Amino acid sequence: MNPTILITSLILPILLVKLKIFPYKFRYIAHLTGFLFILFLIIYHSYTPYYLGIRFDNLAQGIIPYSLVTIIITLVLLVYVKITKQKTVKRPFLLPHFQYGFLVVSFLQEFVYRGLLIPVLLSANFSLATTVITSAILFAYLHIIYPNSLRNVFFGFILGIIYALIYLSYPNLILVSISHAVLNFLALYYQLVGPIFDKK
Repeated sequence: MNPTILITSLILPILLVKLKIFPYKFRYIAHLTGFLFILFLIIYHSYTPYYLGIRFDNLAQGIIPYSLVTIIITLVLLVYVKITKQKTVKRPFLLPHFQYGFLVVSFLQEFVYRGLLIPVLLSANFSLATTVITSAILFAYLHIIYPNSLRNVFFGFILGIIYALIYLSYPNLILVSISHAVLNFLALYYQLVGPIFDKK
């Protein structure tokens, strides 16, 4: 796959929302359109589940590293929200995102930004460093449409770097998606990233 086509398909939907050409409240339609195009590219190029990181042969080796990363980031996050006295979402389990949305969003983001983007960049002879930085920048850019965009982009970039590094060592979409889901739930519950929900 030509990485330019993939990168453009990741940038364009976000740009349309950011420029308000596509209404923010319909951002999921923009995301879905971009994802369907990416899915078409995956089918067209006949990428296998294994290529995309959907594998079980390295689950055992990856559980401990992914668990450690998740625990460390969770602890850092909890210390940060304690220091900054972040407010939490009011009645989170009444909101679709906290019922199931965080699982879907986390998997789809990892599917695209780690499972697909990283091997495509490597196949195009990007260096490891360039691959890590490029994937992190694009992952951070995904968060630019939300309130507190500077904080969203900063946290997105840091997380993008961390997940790219661990994914390169243990390419497993299942494990990285679970880790992402845990952090996504906490980060949105404490209103650190993403859309703003009602607060207490």
